[in-house]
Amino acid sequence: MKIPAMTEEGTGYVAEDENIRYIVTGATFSIVKDAKTISEEQVIYLCSKFSEKSC
Repeated sequence: MKIPAMTEEGTGYVAEDENIRYIVTGATFSIVKDAKTISEEQVIYLCSKFSEKSC
């Protein structure tokens, strides 16, 4: 899934798609709908244009 990060918050990024927010930090990936966390997973690999590994 690719959704452009709209804002940077602290140590992570937030992307929004209608009323769903995708929040990625160095430790977790969370999906929030209507201000309620509906899923939260541990980050195993984070790929960004700043990472040294190829995405």
